[in-house]
Amino acid sequence: MKRALVILVSSLLACSLSSAPAFAWGGRGPDWMPPAGGTGSTGTTGPWGGTGSTGTTVPWGGTGTTGTTGSTGSTGTTGSIGVEIPTTKHRYPISDVPVTSGPTVPGLTAEILPSGLAVPPAAAPEAIKVLIWSANRLIGLPYRYGGGHASFSSNAYDCSGSVSYALHEAGLLATPQDSRTFLQWGSKGPGPWVTVYTRAGHAWMTVAGIRLDTSPVDDPVGLPGPRWRPGLEPVQGFHQRHP
Repeated sequence: MKRALVILVSSLLACSLSSAPAFAWGGRGPDWMPPAGGTGSTGTTGPWGGTGSTGTTVPWGGTGTTGTTGSTGSTGTTGSIGVEIPTTKHRYPISDVPVTSGPTVPGLTAEILPSGLAVPPAAAPEAIKVLIWSANRLIGLPYRYGGGHASFSSNAYDCSGSVSYALHEAGLLATPQDSRTFLQWGSKGPGPWVTVYTRAGHAWMTVAGIRLDTSPVDDPVGLPGPRWRPGLEPVQGFHQRHP
């Protein structure tokens, strides 16, 4: 009986609470929320940080020392004097004005310069010096069959024409010769300063140890036309003649 009474009282209390009007909670429903609070005042600005110290300046490196000046190259050799150097485009006959002077080298052997010209030895007779100085005019001219035979002065020469010109300028030949007529010229055998080597079809000569020839045989330069070239030993089939 007592337990039933407790249950009855509890039920009445629950019913009374659930049916209470909204104002039982102070006039606000169960979902009511309090209004938002006002915006707070802006906080004070914090102080700026102090200025950092200036960094130290790094000194520049010192200037390097100037390098030493290179030595001056040696002076080149002086070219030969008063000699016309023709080219393969030389259109006019070489000058017939005699050459009477020029450079020399010590000793008994002529020297061929890098330019292709030759310098006679100081010990040679004057006629031999003039022969070499004069023959320098031939260097650079082209080869032409028959050149130097109609006249000693030409713009192209063949083998015997070149030899004839050089001998004539030295006062050793009166008229141009060809390779056949040279077989009878002068005296038989080699000469002390000049030797002409001749056979039917070709002629050349040695002067003070160097060779005037249109053939490039045994010449390291190997250029065509009349040129100074290294001397040759007597060649089989050629006859030696001298003034």
